Amino acid sequence: MWGGHYEDGTLIRVSRWVTADGIVSCREALASLPERADTGRDYDYRYAWIRDQCYAGIAVAAHGPHPLLDRAVRFVTDRILEDGADLRPAYTVDGRPPPDEHPLPLIGYPGGSDRAGNRAGRQFQLDAFGEALHLFAAAGRHGMLDGRSAEAARVAAEAVAERWAEPDAGCGS
Repeated sequence: MWGGHYEDGTLIRVSRWVTADGIVSCREALASLPERADTGRDYDYRYAWIRDQCYAGIAVAAHGPHPLLDRAVRFVTDRILEDGADLRPAYTVDGRPPPDEHPLPLIGYPGGSDRAGNRAGRQFQLDAFGEALHLFAAAGRHGMLDGRSAEAARVAAEAVAERWAEPDAGCGS
C-alpha cells in the first residue's frame, strides 16, 4: 500500500521473492526480529511457510491463472505427497524441514536475540491442510489441478479426518 491506495501489481512485485521451489515472503527475509522487545519471542522466519504458499496462490488465482499459482500448487503438492499427515508448517525452499533453533554469537536487535532455525519444522498445524485444500480448489477453478495435486488434495482431506482432534500449534492455539 502506497499513498493510501493499493497499486495494481503489488502482489506480483512482492512475489519477486518467489523462487523456483517456494515462496519466501518479505517478512521471511529477516531473522530474529522480536515480536515484542524483551519477551524472548524472536524467530527466524526465513522459510517457505505452507500457509503463505497457499495464501499467495489463492490471492493470485482471484485474478486468474498465473505461474505463481502453479508454483504454489506444485510446492504444496510435493510437501503433502512427501510428508502426508505429518505435513510441517514450514520448509526450506528446497523442501527440507527448517533446522532446529539455535542461538547465534551475534548482537541481536535491541530487546531481542539472534537465532537461526525454527522449531515450527517439528510442529503439527492442522490448518495447513485446510489452506492447501483452498489452494487446490482455486487451482481447479482455473484448470490447473493435475493428477498429482488431486492426489495431494485427497491425502490432505484424509489427514484432516485422521488428525482433526489432535492438539496442534496453529495460529489459534
